[in-house]
Amino acid sequence: MRYVETEISDGILRGGVRGKVEYYLGVPYAAPPLGTLRWTPPQPVEPWQGLRDAVAFGPSCAQWHELGGFSKASGSEDCLYLNIYVPLRESDGSHKDGSCLPVMVWIPGGGFFSGSGDEYDPAYLVERGVVFVSINYRVGVLGFFSHPAINVEGHSSGNYGIMDQQAALRWVRENIACFGGDPENVTIFGESAGAISVTIQMISPTATGLFNKAIIHSSLGVTETPTLKQMEPIGIEFATKAGCTDQSSQELRALSVEEILATNSPPSIVPTGILVPHFGRFNFPPMIDGETILLSVVTAFEQGAIADIPVITGTNSDEMTFFVALMEIDSGEAVTAFNYELAVTNVFGDATSEILRRYPVENHASASNALAAAMGDSGFIAPVRRSVRLATSHERTVYAYDFEVRNAPSYLPSVSFPYLSYHTGELAFIFKGFRGASGSSTTLTEQQQQLSETMVTYWTNFARSGSPNVGKFSGPAWVQYDMEKDNYLLLKGPKPEMIENFAMRYNCCFWDRTPERGLG
Repeated sequence: MRYVETEISDGILRGGVRGKVEYYLGVPYAAPPLGTLRWTPPQPVEPWQGLRDAVAFGPSCAQWHELGGFSKASGSEDCLYLNIYVPLRESDGSHKDGSCLPVMVWIPGGGFFSGSGDEYDPAYLVERGVVFVSINYRVGVLGFFSHPAINVEGHSSGNYGIMDQQAALRWVRENIACFGGDPENVTIFGESAGAISVTIQMISPTATGLFNKAIIHSSLGVTETPTLKQMEPIGIEFATKAGCTDQSSQELRALSVEEILATNSPPSIVPTGILVPHFGRFNFPPMIDGETILLSVVTAFEQGAIADIPVITGTNSDEMTFFVALMEIDSGEAVTAFNYELAVTNVFGDATSEILRRYPVENHASASNALAAAMGDSGFIAPVRRSVRLATSHERTVYAYDFEVRNAPSYLPSVSFPYLSYHTGELAFIFKGFRGASGSSTTLTEQQQQLSETMVTYWTNFARSGSPNVGKFSGPAWVQYDMEKDNYLLLKGPKPEMIENFAMRYNCCFWDRTPERGLG
């Protein structure tokens, strides 16, 4: 193995080289949140003497669930590590043209209960001249938790995973120049829970100045956000189930990781396998805590209380096939034409008749695909479009996309219906490797590889300049979103195209529950 060394604020790192990329793996950005540091904001790293090897990933944060490909199960709380990938430098540590490179910081997804930075190979991006950083952050009950005994301790509470992300971004600001990266040109990007995290960082006052651009893959758009106080009863219930008799912070911190994971193990899916899947008995989303998050996401976007930065954002055309597949896998039962109406009723209740009219089974590859279309349009696509329109109404620069590759390669187990352009399906087009926790590969066809090269160029152009259109690229000009035209870039092979009247493709006006705001 060929080694390389870089000195940072905490000591000297010894990384490795693969092809034309330097890598430094398992680099600590905060102290291990162990013992009394559990459920506290991230603390500084203890500097080290001599060389620290950085050629192996650090542990993933504690998690029991291997959801799709987001991460492997882990029982470690010592997990606040990041990974840096750099174009191979000259012997003096400079890049070939002598310039500082744009920085892209990846916040992984996983529903806020799983995920880590080691599942993504950024070679496509790095070879285009960017410094790439992926991070771990606390997930599940250890990363997002509200309990009255913890909340009165006098420190920021609840959103420990969000605070971890900000600690990693502060580390980048302080150290990335050591790798030839530009600390004044940082793009944060993420998918699913990582995308929600990016959105939250855009509204968080404690993230101000930590990044300059954002790319948001498959967020939930503008949503309500519970308060820390509202979530305390769930924390009390969790503590009770875990065997805490006095509900004290000492008793909570005395719980082992195994006890915490076991207490939050998933309930069995109902026999029909049709309800939205549950990922844990006790789910704590990001919360309004009065410090890290001041407003709900929807309120912040409505008021324009969002970072004034350029944004790329979009969704996949068949987001929910991923989740309907998980339900089928867990329950062993598929949605069929026979039970489709029951499935729709379970999810949409009183709106069933209208859903059946707009999403008839015969218009889709299967009843499962019909249900997934209704759930995806309502839960992902329409809310994201609304966030695009709200941001644009407050004069933010937004480039919107729709990923539509109906034969996207899948790393997921086979089910009774096609995944199509499923949730996470675009990741193989941005990353050289997104194999999934099972190790399954995602090989692109020649036509898909062409689309991948175009997407990577858009993404890295944007990271470099704030516009996806600067520099050489093979795709069409990506036009900034216009509310009148309702224009999106349709990412499909072999060549993307700009489309207008996006709302008509996915029943967005039907799903938008607030037409009085003039955003339908």
